[in-house]
Amino acid sequence: GIGNIPSFEVLNDAANSQNAIITVTPTYTNNGVICSGNPEQFTITVNPSAQVNGLADYNTILCDGEFTPVYSFSTANTDGLTTFNWTNNNVAIGLADSGEGGIPSFQVINSTQSTISATITVTPSYENNGIICDGNAETFTIIVNPSPEMDNVEDVVLCNNEISSIIEFTTPNTDGNTTYTWTNDNTSIGLASNGNGTVSAFTVLNSSNQTQVANIVVTPTFESGGVSNTGESETFTITVNPTA
Repeated sequence: GIGNIPSFEVLNDAANSQNAIITVTPTYTNNGVICSGNPEQFTITVNPSAQVNGLADYNTILCDGEFTPVYSFSTANTDGLTTFNWTNNNVAIGLADSGEGGIPSFQVINSTQSTISATITVTPSYENNGIICDGNAETFTIIVNPSPEMDNVEDVVLCNNEISSIIEFTTPNTDGNTTYTWTNDNTSIGLASNGNGTVSAFTVLNSSNQTQVANIVVTPTFESGGVSNTGESETFTITVNPTA
């Protein structure tokens, strides 16, 4: 070009810094005579945009009390120094609200009765030749399922040959899907040794001359997002009195 160089937008689509050497040659004209002088040079260095590799694979679903993997961030840039700053919009999961570098493994927390989530925003910064360039932020999500819970079940007392009511199990968890498995330690009352879900109505039995007690142990399982975890068991009793 000729004359001054106007302001322009620099470009660098590469993964490393790019240099352009600008050579400027002065020309002096007087009385129809043109004289060229010694050229001078300067350099325009264009750093690449700061970049963090895609974080879609970091989306995580965990259960209350589990430990996360280590979240290490990387870049496709091949020179300079790339650093990462992150923020967390929900500290209730057990992670600080911000930090630098990778995120070490930590134990997630969910003290509620429904699923909670946190969005982690990672912003890369590229430094080279004393110039720092911030790049586009990337995000990933950590979802924490609650611990499975179930409501208390009242004990049942019946007489021999009576028909029990249907025994249904409920949970205070407000989302996801809670299922139940149960075991029975005394099948002589007419109930199977184990089952899933509701205990259907059945005719209770007691062919002995004394009271029969069956301990029913119910275990809840919470599932959401394809991840399930088992909660603490609850126990109730079915007591069958003998025929008078």
